Amino acid sequence: VLGTQIGRTLFGIFGGDAEALFLNWPKAFKILLSFGEIRSHKVGPRAFVFEARDFPAFLETYQVGVLQGVLRHCKERARIRIALADLGNARIELELI
Repeated sequence: VLGTQIGRTLFGIFGGDAEALFLNWPKAFKILLSFGEIRSHKVGPRAFVFEARDFPAFLETYQVGVLQGVLRHCKERARIRIALADLGNARIELELI
């Protein structure tokens, strides 16, 4: 993601603010990729839920990789839990620690 112009712009706008990046991730996702749908919700002071639907890729590997990239960029740590309905639909819970 950081290798794209859109990714560099997004990361530049929000800098190291992980919360802003996680809440705006669905908008960036629509610009970066033309498939599937991601929704994000803040469910606690440092806790988020991401819902992925109709994703034609293996969510556990791809999306956790993107989340890990955001965490690394923002110098944050988190607990991530994934509930897969199938390979293209999942609920991802992330809590910054």
